[in-house]
Amino acid sequence: MRIKTKTHPINLPKYLYLLILTAIFLFSSCSTIETKFPIPTPSAKPAKINDRLAQLSEINNIKMKGHINITHPQKNGNLFARFEYNTIDSLQIQFKDLIGRKIALLRMNNDRYHLWLQRKGEHLRGEKLPTDYSYLTISNQLTISELRKILLGLPLSREYHQTLEDSSNNIINYVSANKLNAKYKVDEQQNYIKRINLYENKELVGKILYKKYILNGDILLPSHIIIENIQNPFKIEINLSNFNYAVLASS
Repeated sequence: MRIKTKTHPINLPKYLYLLILTAIFLFSSCSTIETKFPIPTPSAKPAKINDRLAQLSEINNIKMKGHINITHPQKNGNLFARFEYNTIDSLQIQFKDLIGRKIALLRMNNDRYHLWLQRKGEHLRGEKLPTDYSYLTISNQLTISELRKILLGLPLSREYHQTLEDSSNNIINYVSANKLNAKYKVDEQQNYIKRINLYENKELVGKILYKKYILNGDILLPSHIIIENIQNPFKIEINLSNFNYAVLASS
């Protein structure tokens, strides 16, 4: 004769169920943290400064957003801007005020500019910016081409490369188109420019400081630049973001 026994479910208090579920959740969370995927690293190291001109020459188009702060003894200003390079020899900048209204459109092709003052309906052209805007090129002592390269953290000329390997203490000398002596401070591995001091007859007339770079793919682009005129005091601080670029198709 078989005796039938009844099995009774274990009736745990509700708080014990909650404790068990919490323990399972915490255990699962710990396991996830331990097995998370590593952050990918760039496929190539940033180009050295004497390779940057060749590297960026392969870019077909670069777009970026910018916030510009201008500090001057008589007037200060804040602007938004949209930068677009169609190759490194052609730059277009759309300036807007803080509420998004278009102020001016500046095109810089080779060593010439075209400035459209959109609110006034005026068009200005030439090789040197009008006096009211010459602070952009340190009182027109930098050419349009040099300014465009400064914004990309590029050497000013191909001739710059010829003396790079002979430089000492990471300081490189270069004479600008207007005979300014430009002294470049580069990082220890010579991957990018950190500072440019501009001298006229041994007197400091301007400074460009690169506060930050961002690695976009394998291309290092400056994202925080300060341009300062010493003789005619002013400072332009440019913060760049939202980089987008396309590379020329290989032949």
